[in-house]
Amino acid sequence: TRKAAGILVFSLELAVIVGAGVSGQLVGSIGMSTLLMFPAIAVNYFIAFGCGLAFAPPWEAPDVSLLWMPSVLLGGLFVTIFSLTGLSAQRAGAARTTIAGRMSLVLTVLGIIIIFHERITMLSIVGIAIALIGLLLTPTSRGEATEKRSWVLPLLIFLGSGAADIVVHAAQR
Repeated sequence: TRKAAGILVFSLELAVIVGAGVSGQLVGSIGMSTLLMFPAIAVNYFIAFGCGLAFAPPWEAPDVSLLWMPSVLLGGLFVTIFSLTGLSAQRAGAARTTIAGRMSLVLTVLGIIIIFHERITMLSIVGIAIALIGLLLTPTSRGEATEKRSWVLPLLIFLGSGAADIVVHAAQR
């Protein structure tokens, strides 16, 4: 059942990615300025759910019972993170928001090492270090308007994205 659970989680992740792509195309054609954030996220989830039903392999009830709680937690985290990402892009700027989401890799790796006692190779450490250096060197746009407390939303995105990745890793086990 572990293999079936892993396949189900992978299928759900794939469905979310496909749904996000379809939703992104819809958003691009409609225009971001006329689109309300929460309804767009809700539509994205329904599209992802439909894609999951269409493309996921057949599953049985015991497979789902193991994944019920992580799925609910991930669903809540993803809606929250997507909402925060939209707000953060508006208030803190797109560059800071993107960097915060990508920097969550550090939290994910540390969490997996600490919680699951995973071993990490030197090559992995070097790769992560290079990725982080690249992210830190990413310039922010000088023209982006930011608010005084613009660091709060990117910090929440950093923590939420790291937590979501750790929950996905736990569900795959």
